[in-house]
Amino acid sequence: MRILLSFFLSAAILSILLYPSNYALSYQNGSPGGKTGSPADVQACNQCHSGTVNTGMGQVEIITNIPSTGYSPGEIYEITISISDPGFIKFGFELTAEDPFSNKVGSFLITNSTETKSISNAVTHKVSGTSGVGQKTWNVGWTISSASIGDITFYASCMSANANNSNSGDKVYTTSLTVSEQLTNYTIEDNIISVDRKLIKIVNPLSSVTKKSYNQPLFYIYNDGTVEKKIIIK
Repeated sequence: MRILLSFFLSAAILSILLYPSNYALSYQNGSPGGKTGSPADVQACNQCHSGTVNTGMGQVEIITNIPSTGYSPGEIYEITISISDPGFIKFGFELTAEDPFSNKVGSFLITNSTETKSISNAVTHKVSGTSGVGQKTWNVGWTISSASIGDITFYASCMSANANNSNSGDKVYTTSLTVSEQLTNYTIEDNIISVDRKLIKIVNPLSSVTKKSYNQPLFYIYNDGTVEKKIIIK
């Protein structure tokens, strides 16, 4: 009996000693999802790693080749996530995109399958895409098929890890980048004018503000006074 009790006690102590290491290593192959710090996700990488968000010395940035005139449906754009944090040798990230109503929008395209992968409505690192010396960048593609979405914001949560086999000493950062939809030309009395048309809100037939949904009529109201009635079938 004494031998059995000693065995269980030793096993319990061993599991406690190993837990921080296993916990820290469990997400080396990417975020579990929903950790970008966006309005829809709320949580960031510090849910699994130590540290207060944006208190370290590092810098993170989202860079894109979407022109200043805005994105166009059907086009494929490059999104780059960059982190610089001297003294760190391991890095990770999660990136997502949301419309003004916190709906996930567009599709991410994996352009480097060795270092990045898709997760639910987002993209993250792989274990083979974490190494760096004071800095790291990842590149992905992004496209959207629907028009009249309005401004879109990319949200990223990045982390710097010291590879000490625990979640202590890591640094977590968040950042965002908002891009507009390309301007639309309208023909009025045979004159073509350029209108900076942006989506203000979506309302249902009862005039209540709502989010984009499917299989029901909704009214899209823009800042130029125009209104579109749409039924998106899914």
